[in-house]
Amino acid sequence: MSNSEDGDPPGTGVAGHRRLQTYGSPDLEVAVGETEQLYHYHSLILASQSLYVDTLLSSPAARREQEKMRISFPDIDVETWNKMIKFLKPSAVHPTLDELNAIIPLYDKYQFNDGLDYCDNLLSDLIPKAGRWGHDSEHVKGISQLASIIWLLNSFPRSKPLALKWAKECFEGLRFSDEDMIRLLIPLVENDDDTMHIAVSTFLGRQSKGMTMNEMRDVTKQPDFPEQCALRCLQLSHLDDQVERLPVDGLSVKGAGEEVDGDYEYEISPDRQCGYSHNCGAMRGIWKKITRRRLFDAESDEEANDSQFIVAPMDFFGNAWEVYLETSSDRNGEQDKLVLYRWESGVFNSLVPPRCGWKRMLNDGGSIAAKKMWLGYSISHRNY
Repeated sequence: MSNSEDGDPPGTGVAGHRRLQTYGSPDLEVAVGETEQLYHYHSLILASQSLYVDTLLSSPAARREQEKMRISFPDIDVETWNKMIKFLKPSAVHPTLDELNAIIPLYDKYQFNDGLDYCDNLLSDLIPKAGRWGHDSEHVKGISQLASIIWLLNSFPRSKPLALKWAKECFEGLRFSDEDMIRLLIPLVENDDDTMHIAVSTFLGRQSKGMTMNEMRDVTKQPDFPEQCALRCLQLSHLDDQVERLPVDGLSVKGAGEEVDGDYEYEISPDRQCGYSHNCGAMRGIWKKITRRRLFDAESDEEANDSQFIVAPMDFFGNAWEVYLETSSDRNGEQDKLVLYRWESGVFNSLVPPRCGWKRMLNDGGSIAAKKMWLGYSISHRNY
């Protein structure tokens, strides 16, 4: 059983003691947990921290029993209650992630608004730092748990947008330690079309092409989605290890025509490459040939477009590759893509651009074998 100086929430400094003297002895008895551990507080102070307590003590029944007021929290264990009160007081010691997981839902349920505001400030600082601890750390799992908790609450104006950003970064960067983490974060991104597309395309690969957003959401609701998505992330991690051992730095294309032929240099894949925003496996890089020629606008006779020939994978596993011409407009930033050659075995995959077996794409959508086209490699030991 605590006394008034130990048990009261904030307001127990020097000035707080002066205020407590005006209140007299603690007038509120609080029973906590199944064992009904008793605490005594000044009702005005506890009510100032909890809208729930304030409302309860303002009831007609409470006013009729002014001399002996008592409230109960049977669903809060004693240890958690002590932490709830502890972190309502100014302190240099912050709660751990496990403690935040325990106290936040109860702060919300019993409307300890100052406690919620404190946790919101703390999480707005912790969430952006989560990625520093590595995907498999307990810290990352704890942040994901907290993100899923605060997402369902009405408060947390500062940290809730950061929680959404964290969930999106996890899907975009495949930062998953296990299926539980995926299960926690799916609710945060299910209304974000870009991130939902990333999540489902990671799971289904090229099978996701043409799916509506509602169809993608149905996929994420399948019972085995978190398990299969985690497995796919593990597979992509293994692909990264293989790519590290296949350091193709430059390409030499021959037999594809005068404009396409030439040397291509390696470049880390840009964001949103081929509809994805995370670059793993074969999609860690593309090869570009800068043509250094300008296409002219027919109406203004002004230089309007840059064009680049690109060799790029179409999925993480290297099941398909394309050589295409990409043009960019200076005025509107839009890019047009014209596929010239395509490689797709149907049996094999390649984590680096295939040397042979390419097909030339026709205007009618068909293709013919490009028997003379082949790729040469320039090998180096680069660092990604």
